[in-house]
Amino acid sequence: MVKKILGIDLGIGSIGWALVKLNDENPSENEIIKMGVRTVPIESTLVNDFSKGTGETPNRQRTAKRGMRRMMARYVMRRRNLTRKLSELGWFDPSLFNLPKVELWQIRAKAAREQVTLPELGRILYHLNQRRGYKSNRKSTSKENQDSEYLGAVYGRFAEIKQLNLTIGEYFFNQLTLNPHFRIREKVFPREAYEEEFSKIFSCQKNFYPSTITDDLISEFYDIIYFQRPLRSQKKLVKICELTSKYKTLADGRIFLVGPKVAPRSSPLFQIEKIWESINNIILKDKYGVERELSIQEKYKVFDFLQQNKKLKSREFFKLLGLNPNNYYGNKLLSSGLEGNITLIKIKEALEGMEYDPQILDFNINSKITSIDKVNTETGEIFTEKTICKSVEQENLYKLWHIIYSIDNPEECKKALMKHFTLSEEAAEKLTSIDFTTAGYGNKSHKVFRKLIPYLMEGYKYSEACQLTGLRHSDFLTNEQNLTRKLSDNIPLLPKNSLRQPIVEKVLNQLIQLVNDIIDENHGLVSREERLNGTFSVNIELARELKQNKVDRNETWKRLGQIAKENEKFKEELEELGLPATRNNLIKMRLFYESTDDKDTRVNGICLYCGKPFSKTQALRGDEVDVDHIIPRSIFFDNSQSNKVLVHRACNAEKGNTTAHDYIKSKGEEVYANFIELVNRLHKEGILTSGKRNRLLLREEQITEEFVARQLKETQYIAKKAVELLNPVSYHVATTPGILTARLRHLWGWDEVILGLQKDRFLSYFDRGLSQVAPEEKDEILEELTNNYSKRVDQRHHAIDALTIACTRRGFIQRISTLHREYTRQEMFEAIQAIENENTPEGKVGERLTLLDNYFRIHRPFTPAAVRDKAGQIVISFKPGKRVAVKGRNIVQLPEGKKYVQRGIIVPRGPLSEESVYGKIKIDDGEKDLKYI
Repeated sequence: MVKKILGIDLGIGSIGWALVKLNDENPSENEIIKMGVRTVPIESTLVNDFSKGTGETPNRQRTAKRGMRRMMARYVMRRRNLTRKLSELGWFDPSLFNLPKVELWQIRAKAAREQVTLPELGRILYHLNQRRGYKSNRKSTSKENQDSEYLGAVYGRFAEIKQLNLTIGEYFFNQLTLNPHFRIREKVFPREAYEEEFSKIFSCQKNFYPSTITDDLISEFYDIIYFQRPLRSQKKLVKICELTSKYKTLADGRIFLVGPKVAPRSSPLFQIEKIWESINNIILKDKYGVERELSIQEKYKVFDFLQQNKKLKSREFFKLLGLNPNNYYGNKLLSSGLEGNITLIKIKEALEGMEYDPQILDFNINSKITSIDKVNTETGEIFTEKTICKSVEQENLYKLWHIIYSIDNPEECKKALMKHFTLSEEAAEKLTSIDFTTAGYGNKSHKVFRKLIPYLMEGYKYSEACQLTGLRHSDFLTNEQNLTRKLSDNIPLLPKNSLRQPIVEKVLNQLIQLVNDIIDENHGLVSREERLNGTFSVNIELARELKQNKVDRNETWKRLGQIAKENEKFKEELEELGLPATRNNLIKMRLFYESTDDKDTRVNGICLYCGKPFSKTQALRGDEVDVDHIIPRSIFFDNSQSNKVLVHRACNAEKGNTTAHDYIKSKGEEVYANFIELVNRLHKEGILTSGKRNRLLLREEQITEEFVARQLKETQYIAKKAVELLNPVSYHVATTPGILTARLRHLWGWDEVILGLQKDRFLSYFDRGLSQVAPEEKDEILEELTNNYSKRVDQRHHAIDALTIACTRRGFIQRISTLHREYTRQEMFEAIQAIENENTPEGKVGERLTLLDNYFRIHRPFTPAAVRDKAGQIVISFKPGKRVAVKGRNIVQLPEGKKYVQRGIIVPRGPLSEESVYGKIKIDDGEKDLKYI
């Protein structure tokens, strides 16, 4: 069958692509249709910040600057309105604006207790308008305020002047009297301190001007100075729960996704579901690597603990269940700690020391669980489904949370709490200050939680609970469903800020444009018929950074930085030993230090298989010491360092094609016990990583097809998003694992393609303009190029990777998954034998190569020469930058509050200068020549 396959290598700032035609029946007709690279210009600092998981995005930086401009514009608007009002009242005296700083603060301090003139009162209002104090748009508890050093100082000053019974004006006047150089600008107070001073000043002055200063006038001045609009509702941005949503088509053909919205993370139902999902995902193993399931009683112990505590750490977990932490270890979920019921704990902390009815915290889910008989529409079978009634939202804790969460106004929220619950005003005020909005939203709705929680509470995992409730937690389609869905003619671009990650969004939009061009009906390389008959497919691989979240990227960056530092030390040691700093030697150095029994001295390594030592020189020179794959590659395709260990050559030969665990187990109980003790001790001391420890304790019987498939499957959100984007234009879209791409590229001889192209470029320079260079100098230059060669200096390497991805067959991954099966190995052996007997122009396959490598090698679709020829024709494509200017509008403020809108003016795109550049404007008097324009 002849197929067209599009391979895509998706990176942070580049997209490599290759379109090939493969003929399974006649490989000689294979063809590289076209290859290319699309580069997205992104500042190197932004790329580095993204890779590190640190820094701010351009959108965030731009938003911060826009916020500053808006604050200034609103301050100017308040000042203009205040000036107009003071002028109407006759309180505006320009001469008072030249007062010395101390005199101005003296008048302001005096106004809170003694009479001042009305123009002086107007100047005080002008002064109050300049600085209004700190006010957050979010609710926050006093404890959370203290967590910030800045906010702690702000509220600390407020508490100080309250204790002294002073206004802000009186406080600063006293400080300036003592020290004329006292810096006021750095001393920030909260908004309520300024509002209290405003009220105190007007309360005092109203006694002296009862007919002039009325309540309405005070209210008007308050609105001019202190009005702050509430935040706009962002409910429209809350996404619809994918598990219970469906598409609705309107009469005009528009399609909408309808269904319940996802629930807030602070919701009591979300907290319960989160805890049970985490508990059921705990994987506990004993020191022998044997999994131990938690009983339902133990799970409820953990649940009860998490209801009362913010975090459950690993050591506390083992203590809670009465287990010896030296004999057990958990997965990453347990080592990082389980998060408790944050919502309930925050409420209890706010009510600490208060008198309240404990029933306001009631949230009895068990009494709300009911069973419903349903009919399977496909089979007609009647089944019983458990669910939580919607009346659970009438439980006290849920209502209490909902009032605090949904009512923004503090006074209204406090009144509602006092009305619905028997709470004192102080208790209600503390509850009102809790911030339940910052946590954001989850990815499931309350409706889904009510379906899942009954099954999660019975110990079922999330995927099992979804299956029992009929919810589809994955987008998997059967082959029949997939081939009957309707394909689109193109892919719509992602809306702005739809991913909340500008760099990823920019790259994915370039990917969409690239694929749209390839499948374009008029000028594309793939016809609609080829897409509809299923002979067009897409293979995509994503860079590591794109597949990780911010925390993982930060951890990876730190780890790579640590590895780079260690490599520099290793190079120095290798130089002292007179050995080259090759990649293999650096790996051996790292493996040696991972096998040292003493972490401090690290003089000798230890063979984990026999327990006997070996020296560093023996390890590096290969004297009776080998690098062994803990799990043989004939069983599990893993060439990472986590699967390698330094051992004696005799032990390696005796181990053969068995796992380390099974080999040691076969040597007797005493040897096995010593091995288990050594591995767990080295891990506890931080010498062995968790990944290596797990591989050393892994039995061959545990390496099933499902286990291998999980290791090769891309499950990250961005990988799913990329497949989701491309699914509308092809029936076959899949991701490929990067470890397989690198191996295939090497086995097929495509690693040196870019180096060959670079050499050709240098030789052409010699022939055209450097013919006078002596041959020996030419050879030296080429040798230096070869030694210092890195494929990353040439963008075309992305296209080579994309070509490898396009030629990666599903059968390759399937054979990796079933490599431990005898029939798979026999099938590959027969395929290799058939090729060897029929035609082997490059000689027989070497005996040293593994069976799997041999199988990959015989399926090489293109020769290195053909790849080199096609790669040499690539012209790198760059995404154009921003337009210099666009047409926009400008709002001009006119007298008396009127506005004039200028339309169609030219607006520059981006800053015209750096923020740090200052300039002085000079008016040309016409007598001197202008030097600058």
